[in-house]
Amino acid sequence: MKLKFLVAAAAFAMVGGAHAATQDLGVITDTASFSGTAASETFTFTLTSDVVDAYAGVTATFGKKSGYDITSVFFGSTQILPSASTPSFDNYVIFSGALAAGSYSFTVNGTPKSAGASFSGTIEVTPVPEPESLALAVAGLGVAGFVARRRKSA
Repeated sequence: MKLKFLVAAAAFAMVGGAHAATQDLGVITDTASFSGTAASETFTFTLTSDVVDAYAGVTATFGKKSGYDITSVFFGSTQILPSASTPSFDNYVIFSGALAAGSYSFTVNGTPKSAGASFSGTIEVTPVPEPESLALAVAGLGVAGFVARRRKSA
């Protein structure tokens, strides 16, 4: 009975993994995590303002021999090459650097080698400071300098 249940669960996982899936990560202002088990998964996200430093990476869990073997990653329509590939794990840097405000997507394609095999990753962004924030910071430094100068002469 248990064997039939396990075989049925494994078959369901393989059938479920064959379909392409799309996940909306929403608006990202700081960090976001993502993961998947399907043979092809597309993730979308939105930046409401320009970011000076953005990074996204994905790696396979359990290793590509017995877990999830990432076969390709696309950022929009651009194929990303593995940043570090070992006999055990695939690692990809999806993007790194500045990004303009807008909507983006990336797709992870691979082969789940066993039930429970998956991939996971993170997106981290650092927004460009607003001009008002910079002006406030400069004003604060000016006030601190004025107070320090006054204390020194007194």
